[in-house]
Amino acid sequence: MPSVLASGGATDAVRADESGLLASVVVAVHGNARDLPGLLAALSRQDMGTDLYELVVVDNHPSAVVEPTLFAAVEFDWQLVHEPIAGVSRARNAGIRRTRGACVLITDPDSRPGGSWVRELSTALIDQAAAVAGGPATPRLPMEVALRPQLRQWFVPPVWPEHTQELTPPYWIVGCNMGFRRTSPPPMFDENLGAVGRRHRSCEDLELVIRAQMAGQRVLLVPAAAVHRTVTADDLRLRALLSRAFWHGVSVAQLRRHVPACYIVDSYRLWDVITESDHLTRLTHLARLAGYHGARLAAKLRTHKRGVERPRPSRNPQDEPGKEADQHV
Repeated sequence: MPSVLASGGATDAVRADESGLLASVVVAVHGNARDLPGLLAALSRQDMGTDLYELVVVDNHPSAVVEPTLFAAVEFDWQLVHEPIAGVSRARNAGIRRTRGACVLITDPDSRPGGSWVRELSTALIDQAAAVAGGPATPRLPMEVALRPQLRQWFVPPVWPEHTQELTPPYWIVGCNMGFRRTSPPPMFDENLGAVGRRHRSCEDLELVIRAQMAGQRVLLVPAAAVHRTVTADDLRLRALLSRAFWHGVSVAQLRRHVPACYIVDSYRLWDVITESDHLTRLTHLARLAGYHGARLAAKLRTHKRGVERPRPSRNPQDEPGKEADQHV
């Protein structure tokens, strides 16, 4: 496989066109600014020249909280953007509009990319002509916390292939470890999806991937582009798990309205709830079902209400062209 760092070939052309930047890493910050120093350290350890990538940090708070002095010691280029309206998709889009690299890579403040992350995703996107690429995410847990296997799916894909391949079931790409080629206009996240404050909506990453696949573009899974994703003890509390499951169900229902024929690696069958032996997993299945079917019902009611409230055609003969013509005969 050719290297994106090799002389000659596609990468030199990209570097010439993109002012030397191979990749732009976009990070949306909302309530987790304290995790940024760890991310900066991980990005500083990438196994490629710091002149090849930049970081675009989007401060997604009503008033800016991220201090520019935080970046004083980093050797790569960086930008700090303020997006006051909450929403991870909105914040990421604000960052994407400011990117300069040939590739746009997405991660989170509390994620920790491996040392070859930028290089591996960029290789897949440029040398292997992928429109979208993603890598595996491994839970990063406190020492006293264990992530039950049944709950792993709520945070990271539970399985991943051993070698780079096209995206196929049962695998999926997550928003803390994905990238895409920067085109004109660049791909954007659906701002009706993705977390907004306490509403833990999701599927913004899935929708972008589905859009690429429906356009006939190549989507790759890249095992070597690894990221560790933070899972806290609070994330594993019952209320947080049920909220995550409920809003995921809402998000999938919304996604299916836009792309009803798409395949989604998920299940919303009551049979799965009945046959599940783990009590906590059964509760998350129920919460997901409630969100999914509740959102579908709400959408039907809104459609019905719009139909009922639609004004009926006027019965005044003066408003009907045919009747008016008859009167003039």
